[in-house]
Amino acid sequence: MSNDTIDSKLSTTEVAFEPSMIRSVSPRISLLIFHSEKTELRTLSEGQRLVIGRDSTADIAVVDERLSRRHAFFQVVSGEVWIEDLDSTNGTKLDGQPVTRERLLAGSEVKMGSVRASIHVQAPAPGRPVENHEGFQHAVAREAIRARFFARSFALLTVKGGKEEGADAWRSLRGTLRPVDQLAPYSADIAEILLAEATLDEARAFAEHIVAEVPVRRCGIALYPATRSTELIRQSLAALRQTSGSEKVRSIAPRDPTKPAMAKIVEGGPIVASPLMRELYEMVARLANSAIPVLLLGETGSGKEVLARALHDKGLRADKPMASINCAAIPATLMESVLFGHTKGAFTGAVSDSPGLFEEAHGGSVFLDEIGELSASAQAALLRVLETRCVRRVGSSREVEVDVRVVTATHRDLEAMCASGEFRQDLLYRINTMVLQIPPLRERPEEIAPLCELFLARANETNNSSIGGIAREAMQALHRHAWPGNVRELRNVIDRAVVIARGEQIVEADLPDGLREGTSFTAPPSVGTSSSTPAPQVEPMGVVEALRAAMAAERGLKDFKSCMERVEVEILLDALRQADGNRTKAAALLDMPVRTLSHKLSRHGIKKGFGIGE
Repeated sequence: MSNDTIDSKLSTTEVAFEPSMIRSVSPRISLLIFHSEKTELRTLSEGQRLVIGRDSTADIAVVDERLSRRHAFFQVVSGEVWIEDLDSTNGTKLDGQPVTRERLLAGSEVKMGSVRASIHVQAPAPGRPVENHEGFQHAVAREAIRARFFARSFALLTVKGGKEEGADAWRSLRGTLRPVDQLAPYSADIAEILLAEATLDEARAFAEHIVAEVPVRRCGIALYPATRSTELIRQSLAALRQTSGSEKVRSIAPRDPTKPAMAKIVEGGPIVASPLMRELYEMVARLANSAIPVLLLGETGSGKEVLARALHDKGLRADKPMASINCAAIPATLMESVLFGHTKGAFTGAVSDSPGLFEEAHGGSVFLDEIGELSASAQAALLRVLETRCVRRVGSSREVEVDVRVVTATHRDLEAMCASGEFRQDLLYRINTMVLQIPPLRERPEEIAPLCELFLARANETNNSSIGGIAREAMQALHRHAWPGNVRELRNVIDRAVVIARGEQIVEADLPDGLREGTSFTAPPSVGTSSSTPAPQVEPMGVVEALRAAMAAERGLKDFKSCMERVEVEILLDALRQADGNRTKAAALLDMPVRTLSHKLSRHGIKKGFGIGE
């Protein structure tokens, strides 16, 4: 296919992937305006002046005595948005500072009386290209949020090039993309592409073009929202596997939801192979039938959403919907509309009434991941909904009653955030009725092998492959790794290995460099101590002396784990003695969150009656 055969017009109805045309596309700039009456989205064009004030002749008229009749105006000049105050009585502030005329940057907020405004880009703004798979996943998640809000589609492509072309193929491929698209290497000969606001026909036309004009041999396509955002990469890889010499471009239909994949594996629920996780899921079973809010604490990728799903599926609400969202992925200015919905005409682009997540999950559960990332205004709005059990859509004066079980999660220390004023104390009291701590993968190494088996089976099915297992040296490397990305990192490693494996098994050469180097090791698993067993009483001494004494008592390194546990007990007790038994002060001395200290004290069986007092 030559460039001349490709339509030169870019539209939503005509296929258009002339590279020179694509690179010239610029995002549409809009202004998101919040005031007492409603939320508005106004598109800005070059040279246009948008006046805000309380006078009826203003472009946006707001009844507010703190506004002047014609208070200020916004204008686009050479693609940049400027705010200019019109000698108003109470002034205009940009990010809290008074301004007369100033350029607006992404993320800046303008305040005029009760009116707040910020820039909104209705297509992803050009930015630095994604250079790795992890960054590409974040880009896909952000695009899914934007596409859902504006009811758009986008495509994800995986392309296979020849190894002899190497980096030259990817450089040529990058030259065909718009600034709003993303490209990242998946393996030595496979790259992944995100095409923003593309239909399936447009994605196929682009794929056929690059196969003909760029050193790309084959291409697989998956489309959002036909395929869930978390499945896009797997589905596009499956499509890539199904290409052939006669069919170099292929898109795969989303899996039939009535025929769930891997039924034999997932019917038994999550992998629970360690004592820590068995204890955790026993608590989940007891909590499932209640309606109390649950706060899940754990590192990123440790399985918080899996645990939230278990709370929903094992309870009385299992036959009702469960809505999940990552609060860190939603712009603060869109949070209220995403959670609580909006009415037709509430802002430009709101062509119909749209329910929010809380209404969609009525009778079921709402899972708010990374709740520590909520802005102050979003925290206040969420607190009101939790207190009244009613939501009010943006642009509506009518409240709608909702019945949902709220589960939240974070990797941040909410208590410390409350102390610093970043998180509302009253909201924390609302969501932490029950707190569950999820241990990181490095503290439950018993689950690495069964998780690998599960992820391998899923990756085989998705990619139409038949990798039979994991070689012994590769499994040893997986056990040595510290897994800072936890279960999510392990899944990505297995997915990647299945795609690039040459033999019948995954071998060590198929793993990322960081795992093959063996520079990190898995920490020993935490072992819970019975509450009836008193903690060992260690006399005060230095850490080094304590370690030497412990090693001498254990006759060397044959029980290194016991040695380290005794040293940890000594450090904890020493901090408590210095703090006169006050856990908050002891946690500050150890530079750790109070909840982490409490967890460690509980694990070692150190209770209030250890002789120091609290």
